[in-house]
Amino acid sequence: MLSTGLSAAFLTADIFAKKYVEDNCSFSERRPVLGGRVVIRKMHNKGFALNRMDDRPDTVRNISLMLTVVIVICWLFEMIRGTSGLQRIGVALAAFGAVGNTIDRVRRGYVVDYLQLAKGPSRLRNIVFNLADIMIAAGCLATVAGEIFFGK
Repeated sequence: MLSTGLSAAFLTADIFAKKYVEDNCSFSERRPVLGGRVVIRKMHNKGFALNRMDDRPDTVRNISLMLTVVIVICWLFEMIRGTSGLQRIGVALAAFGAVGNTIDRVRRGYVVDYLQLAKGPSRLRNIVFNLADIMIAAGCLATVAGEIFFGK
C-alpha cells in the first residue's frame, strides 16, 4: 500500500503544479528553483514525449488512453500478485504518472510540462517535462530492476 500512497501523493503534486503553472506562469517566463539547477517553464505538449506526433493530438490522446488503461490493469495485477516491493512501486509510479498526463490530454488537449534542467548536457537542457514524466521513467526503471533482481 505504500507504493499506492506514494504514487498518489506524487500524482496530486503533479496536478497541483500543472494548475499553478497554467494559472501563474507565462510561456516566456523562466523561474529558477533548486539553487538554479532547475527552471520552471510553461510548455504545452500536444504530442508524446519530445512532442512526437504533436500534429495529431486526437491520435495521441486515444493511444494515451488505451496505454493508460493497460498500465492501470498491470498495476492492479501487481497489487493482487504480491510482487517485490520494487516492482510494485515501479508499476504504481508508471501507472499514476500515465494517469496524470492522460488527465491533461483529455481535459486540456495537451500536457502541461513545467520543469527544465538548467545545468548538464545541452540535449537534456532542451527538454521540458513534468513530475508525471519523472514518475513514468522512474517507474519503468524500478519495474525492470525489480524483475531483474527479484523476479519470480
